[in-house]
Amino acid sequence: MNFRRVNRKMMYVLSFMACILLVNVGGLIVSHADENDVIIKYRTYTNNSGWQDDAEQGGDCAVDSKEVITGMKMMVVMSEDVTIDGTVKYSVYSKESNWSQEVDTFSKASSGDNAIKAIKAELTGTLASQYDIEYRACTSDNQWLSWSKNGVVVGNIDGEANIIAIQAKINKKVEEPVTLPETGTTPDSGAVILPETGTTPDSGVVTLPETGTTPDSGVVTLPETGTPEVAPGTSGNEAMEAFVNKAVSQKGQTRNAEGNTVYGEWWAARVGNSAFKDAKWCAMFLSWCANEAGISEKTVGYFAACSHWQEFYQNNGRWHAKDGYTPKRGDIIFFDYDGDGSANHNGVVESVSGSKVTALEGNVNDYVDRVEYELTNNTIIGYGDPDYANNAANVEADKQQQQQQEETGASGQAQRILEVAENEIGTRERSDGWTKYGQWYNDNIDNGGFAKQAWCAMFVSWCADQTGVSRDVIKPYASCWYGLKDLKTRGEYHEASSGYQPKPGDIFFHQFKSNGSGHTGLVEKIQDAQICTIEGNTSNSVDRRTYPLSTSKMKGYITPKYN
Repeated sequence: MNFRRVNRKMMYVLSFMACILLVNVGGLIVSHADENDVIIKYRTYTNNSGWQDDAEQGGDCAVDSKEVITGMKMMVVMSEDVTIDGTVKYSVYSKESNWSQEVDTFSKASSGDNAIKAIKAELTGTLASQYDIEYRACTSDNQWLSWSKNGVVVGNIDGEANIIAIQAKINKKVEEPVTLPETGTTPDSGAVILPETGTTPDSGVVTLPETGTTPDSGVVTLPETGTPEVAPGTSGNEAMEAFVNKAVSQKGQTRNAEGNTVYGEWWAARVGNSAFKDAKWCAMFLSWCANEAGISEKTVGYFAACSHWQEFYQNNGRWHAKDGYTPKRGDIIFFDYDGDGSANHNGVVESVSGSKVTALEGNVNDYVDRVEYELTNNTIIGYGDPDYANNAANVEADKQQQQQQEETGASGQAQRILEVAENEIGTRERSDGWTKYGQWYNDNIDNGGFAKQAWCAMFVSWCADQTGVSRDVIKPYASCWYGLKDLKTRGEYHEASSGYQPKPGDIFFHQFKSNGSGHTGLVEKIQDAQICTIEGNTSNSVDRRTYPLSTSKMKGYITPKYN
């Protein structure tokens, strides 16, 4: 046998393997993997039974309900031909030891000997730009919590239930459809494709609607909000035509040199949150068009999130599932790209012809564009049917509401929700932690064992429900953290540090603790430089409290869009 030849061959093999290893470790090759080429593997640990069997990609990793999970591991697994830079990092929470140290790649995240009540996980590197990680937990009262993703906490931080099972999965990020404007071609280096009647602006400045002018330095001025295209009070086909025509007039619009859209800047100014300036903007585009066309929010809905538009039509009996419904001009078309039943893109129907529907949409390849679909397209989830016939009455109601707010400082519903809350003062939780507010939430919103959980958020939600406040305005919430995040998309948010003076009916939120817990309630009035509130779960009861206007306790305030 020629050992020299064998050794040389072995050297080649080892060199090749070393190259492959370096590529995998360094993440030097970035490939576009198929759906099943990247998965998540995970396992849980109990002090009595040790490590449980591995689960992967949505499978249950559970323990006996008599045991408690005290540790967790996660690991991203890629097929042999896929190498993407990045990993998963994760941590766990227990009441006794707070959040564990963040670890990655099948290292143990541990709560010591304490029961885990919450988890969070997120991807890193290039992996995070191509994929989402989703996860949820089952609590010791045998209730699965909703899916969370990409670092958002899931669990039961404020309650008594522990986690007894987890599920996790990795999915490719969902992108909105890419189509090119009919009159343009793929832009080079971010060049702007303009409406048919436009000309190329300097430095990437966005061409403005007819009511605006091109400002210096690429800054976009907002159109005057008080000059709608159609006189307020127009109803029926005239209102619908004004809305659709306004959308058509925006075809070709895109971001300005700062990366913002005129629609995002309008919404950011409207709700007092600059984060919307450069956010995904298909929903804000439609809201802006409706406002410009003199269409009441009560008629069509104004939202920054497509899922909230969907809820608006479902809650008002004006939602039509795709199957069996023929859309018409002026309908809002909704798309679901990830198959979870919740809309993540929308547009306004311009026309329907034969088996095809044509819509005007924002944020299509980062432009406003006209897109045609087969009516049977599997991403279309349904349609909203705006109440154009009652637009005149809705606009008049808007005027009266605005006048009332200016005169009293509080809207009718704001005053009524405070009356409901005031009638609850003195109501206490039972010795076992049960409250009627938690029971109501458990029976009507989420059957997740909420009857004996911390209840300040559920008190606010209950008051809103008893007042008749639409869930499009105040969606019931049991967690302060989730509640604030959601309400920011539905109402006007004001940071406490901005000097904002809260109004009667505002919802306040305290600064969050390191474990994510917080406190919430209703602002009753401002008196003698004091914020007077009505709040639940204050010394285990509903009670009034006062805070200095300058208090550092407050994180911010939501002004809901009360009727």
